[in-house]
Amino acid sequence: MTKVEVCPDCQKWHQVKDAMMLKNTALYAYDEAGRKFMELFKFVGDTRVTVLVIKELRQKLLKYQKSGFVLCPLPSSSASLKKREFETIPTLLKQCQVPTVSLLEHIGKGKKQSEKTRQERLQLKQSFKAKESMVIPKKVLLVDDVYTTGTTIHLAAKALKEMGVEEVESMTLFR
Repeated sequence: MTKVEVCPDCQKWHQVKDAMMLKNTALYAYDEAGRKFMELFKFVGDTRVTVLVIKELRQKLLKYQKSGFVLCPLPSSSASLKKREFETIPTLLKQCQVPTVSLLEHIGKGKKQSEKTRQERLQLKQSFKAKESMVIPKKVLLVDDVYTTGTTIHLAAKALKEMGVEEVESMTLFR
């Protein structure tokens, strides 16, 4: 976005009780090519497709790190991890060769996000909690794969703020 200060989605989040303002940067549009990428990477387990995004993602992540942000991948649920057998975002970030800190645990239960309707996603309860005995960074960049409704990222950001993180932003591959 070049002309709009606050995107329509963020304007909607302003109206949600207890929602916090959150800046998300997405690298690519979630179009047919994005859906195919995610299908191959996340659901088929073909990690070779990550070569398509590594260079640009690494460049963006390094800029955030130079600005003092700690990179924090959003964790998968235990059910997704059991089914997939690998953590998608940590795997991607490892291939980018950037240091990360795992600050959150996924505590949510129920259907996968991809199986929920938009309304079900918006009603999601807190799915994250801070890991114990962690050094609290001042600035955190949450990294996830797809921004659909923003609920997952907003809940993760809220958990980080509650643990004392002063500034939280997010980056997703697709929006």
